[in-house]
Amino acid sequence: MQRSDVHLWRWFMLILLLVAGAGFILQRDAWMDNRWFRSSLMRVGIDLPARSKDWRIEPESIKPQWITREDGSRILLIHGSIENLLAIDMPLPRLMVTFFSAGQPDEALSASVAHFIRLPQQDHLHGSDFLNPARDLSTVPANSHHAFVILMQHVPENTADFTLLPTMKTASEPAPG
Repeated sequence: MQRSDVHLWRWFMLILLLVAGAGFILQRDAWMDNRWFRSSLMRVGIDLPARSKDWRIEPESIKPQWITREDGSRILLIHGSIENLLAIDMPLPRLMVTFFSAGQPDEALSASVAHFIRLPQQDHLHGSDFLNPARDLSTVPANSHHAFVILMQHVPENTADFTLLPTMKTASEPAPG
């Protein structure tokens, strides 16, 4: 009698594992949205693609600064803070910038452009020959904040507002100004 009980437990465990595996496969996207689960998989060496959901831009930290250069052109310097939401160190994402006008706030002025986060530099911003500072190649520690700077030299006229969203573009794409 006891021998048949042992066989039932084996079958019960097999069925339980099959149901759990099927549930994971059917709900894969929901599991991948779980930050703890993603962090755990990355820590054990599973190569998962970076996702925009792994980051959060703190809205209260965004400070735009319009600078008029010596030649009359305008540039936009944006300071802010971004948070790594995963429990693993991550390289900085690119930030997708979309501009909007005051007259038509629901329509974008131009296509969204992904910008690299730059190293802070205040020198020579007013000179028309100034180029973008170097790209910030920092790794953001797990569950921490990182200050960022974006410098945009070509901003559409009539810009009244903008949005910033983290994006994961491939390295083979051209780097915008």
